Amino acid sequence: MLKPQERQKKFGQTRQIPLRRDLEIVKEEVMLYALRKKFSHPKMQTILLATENRHLYENSPYDYYW
Repeated sequence: MLKPQERQKKFGQTRQIPLRRDLEIVKEEVMLYALRKKFSHPKMQTILLATENRHLYENSPYDYYW
């Protein structure tokens, strides 16, 4: 059985639900909201703060924007 976050990831990768028409306009606002929620969790805050001043990168061949 998939964990809730695994189900959410899998659901988000489907194309059964069309993307918002205004996605290009709101995507940064939506990402900022999601990151604020994510890092309001104490464990995630600790992980992020442990990176200190290092630059964080994700090398994904599928996501050139973020």
